[in-house]
Amino acid sequence: MGGTDQAEVKTAAGVVQSASPADHGGAYAFLGVPYADPPIGEHRLAAPVPATAWNGVRCCETYGATAPQPAQGFTIIPEPIVAGDNCLNLNVFTPDPSSSAGLPVFVWIHGGGFVNGCNASPWYHGRSFCRDGIVVVAVNYRLGIEGFLPLRGAPANRALLDWLLALEWVQDNISGFGGDPTTVTIGGQSAGGAACATLLAVPRARGLFHGAILMSGTANYVRTVDDASRFAERVANELGTDPTQEAFSAIDDAKLVEVQQALGGVRDSVDGGTDVASRFAAMATGGLRYGPLIDGDLLPEPPLDALRSGGSRDVPVMVGTTAEEVDALANFAGDLDDATLLDALERAGMAATDAMDYRAAHSAEAPARVLGRAMTDVMFRVPAVRVAEGHSGRSTFAYESQWRSPTGFGAVHCLDVPFVFDVLDAPAVDVVAGDEPPRSLADEMHGAWSQFIRDGAPAWTPYDSGDRVVMAFDAPASGVIADPHANCRARFRGFR
Repeated sequence: MGGTDQAEVKTAAGVVQSASPADHGGAYAFLGVPYADPPIGEHRLAAPVPATAWNGVRCCETYGATAPQPAQGFTIIPEPIVAGDNCLNLNVFTPDPSSSAGLPVFVWIHGGGFVNGCNASPWYHGRSFCRDGIVVVAVNYRLGIEGFLPLRGAPANRALLDWLLALEWVQDNISGFGGDPTTVTIGGQSAGGAACATLLAVPRARGLFHGAILMSGTANYVRTVDDASRFAERVANELGTDPTQEAFSAIDDAKLVEVQQALGGVRDSVDGGTDVASRFAAMATGGLRYGPLIDGDLLPEPPLDALRSGGSRDVPVMVGTTAEEVDALANFAGDLDDATLLDALERAGMAATDAMDYRAAHSAEAPARVLGRAMTDVMFRVPAVRVAEGHSGRSTFAYESQWRSPTGFGAVHCLDVPFVFDVLDAPAVDVVAGDEPPRSLADEMHGAWSQFIRDGAPAWTPYDSGDRVVMAFDAPASGVIADPHANCRARFRGFR
């Protein structure tokens, strides 16, 4: 039922109606707005096409469908699964759809390892950004097999094409929601951060955004076409069919998700081994089974190479991680000894002398704990440093979220998200951050993100090859540190 406080906005495809701002913390929420036609029928495993026009007013009071994916339960960030045909939808949160001032826009791309996640998480609600005069757009896209697996006859990088179409939708429509299409910042966490790093390297994306925030996800989550095609053959064998668009289009979503889950989202190892060292090496060397493909066309080169060549030199970038992203994975390593630890580090690509130096630097800690710390360094911190180095001198800002949760999670992957969105009262935040997460930290982090979105620069100085300034967010106080990752950078010099 519509209310007198709801707003209507005319988009290129038709008129959409918001939910009541009383239900969304004062923000006008337009939920489940289609930016493309449903990826079914003739559009299955094809490039997305703009949403077909509709007549009348489309009610956008409830979240739209999520991409087909396995039900994961609790994965730190609560992300519900919503049934429906059209996962190619977005949510718009705006403080004032009638504004003629042209408010800055923050486009959020969710994470989930490219196999899970959605834009309906309560942790991605845009009300606090709206409070500060920023329009938020949260995007859904195709995941796993449907979004990333190369198939003969189908376009490569279908999920990347989804991101591009969503950004084109923003350019064409956001002014009707009070936003300024010339002041668009993209941002994402984990796989969403990797998506943003990828978009920085895509020539077709230039001009669609004007700033980028990479949270715990950077420029190394890509695959070669040959590698991904070999895995496509394996998926096809599991399904008893051929790796073609025609064959896979005849298989329902549930079956694809079943096989996708059975094969897993991360490679077993780099050499077929199942021991701890092999698994660590696979994860450390970009072991996601699904992700953007370096196809020579849409994504012509690895994103880090593109950053280093200066293709996105005019785009301000903020990049960082939490301090203990996946340190806790050491809990699953079992009773590890030093020999296995050093083997794992070397098989992941570290020189033997560097591996021994790394162990010596953490001599007071058990081998399993050191392995967890190394996983954080290799999978997140080093790639973030590489992005900062590659984009150095071009309005690049680095940070690290160091606050440790009292719940036992520590400064874990995803912990920074509710502070950035300033939604400390959202469901499940207390599970990860405790009953009294520090308000001062949310004020600082949300304020820094808002300032970057508005101005293209936060309050601290840029990262460059000299000072390498990093903002360390913590409670009770945050502050800048000069080159805090010097040792890490030196010992992992062979990693991208």
